[in-house]
Amino acid sequence: MMNVSLRTHVATLGLLLLPCLGLGAEASKFRFVASAYLDGQGRGMNGPEGVACRDDGTVVVGDTGNGRLLRYTFDGQQFRGGDEVRLPPGAYPTRVQFGPNGDLYCLDAKARRVLRAAAAGEASYIELVGVPEPSAVWVRSFRVDPDGSLYLLDPLGWRVLVVDKAGRFQRAIPIPEGVVSLDDLALDRGKVYLLDGVSGSVYSAAKTAGGFSLLAQGLRQFLNFTMDLTTDPRGGFYLTDQNGGGIVFLGPDGTFQARHSSAGWKEGLLRHPAQVCVTAKGEVVVADRDNSRIELFLSR
Repeated sequence: MMNVSLRTHVATLGLLLLPCLGLGAEASKFRFVASAYLDGQGRGMNGPEGVACRDDGTVVVGDTGNGRLLRYTFDGQQFRGGDEVRLPPGAYPTRVQFGPNGDLYCLDAKARRVLRAAAAGEASYIELVGVPEPSAVWVRSFRVDPDGSLYLLDPLGWRVLVVDKAGRFQRAIPIPEGVVSLDDLALDRGKVYLLDGVSGSVYSAAKTAGGFSLLAQGLRQFLNFTMDLTTDPRGGFYLTDQNGGGIVFLGPDGTFQARHSSAGWKEGLLRHPAQVCVTAKGEVVVADRDNSRIELFLSR
């Protein structure tokens, strides 16, 4: 397969940590490794907003402006491949997730519906069944848990909907008072996390709980604006600072730990970073939207 990593190299990033927080070097190791701009046929990406990765070195990109998904492999040093996964005409793929059986899921941000693509074959929309009023659902974001259930962030109903892999309604989690905007979800260790990017707050709930409780607030002092919340296998959280061109890392209790990268077009810098994915090895892949590329970092 064609090697589409351009100008791949290793360079240590200077981190934009706030000095007053007194964070040591051990909390700030974040190293740029590689970028990919092209698919396997040499065609460039166009404003990618979604990315999902697995520990086996597979990464799938929501090539948003081109209305498709791209599948790569990476070996810790470079990206290879760039095979296209076809979506329905007019699709606008943003958030991307892997399912438990190798299926791919993505959000069509124009239709506000979730698409599922089997390991082989084209994608189709998930039809929701038995959703209580309001029956119209406008999906802002979603996550897939290990048994294939989908958690859908629904601003119209001001709720998180839980449906099984066939789209059948299971339950709804109400949004607590004080939440200003519904921007993203994350799942980890039996909990559901909710991001309010406008107020800079994160909420948590046990998967069987009836509601959310506040986990972190005041995050706007560390970033300008975020719409992506991603859990780290070690228990923390990554948030992309879309307007500020950086990545903020929180500890398991929601406390600020570090800020990585900064705004720019050079390798290792970011312009409107969208979604992030993280592997157990500490590999962090970022959909760098306005630079029309994905970037690979190593976090230690």
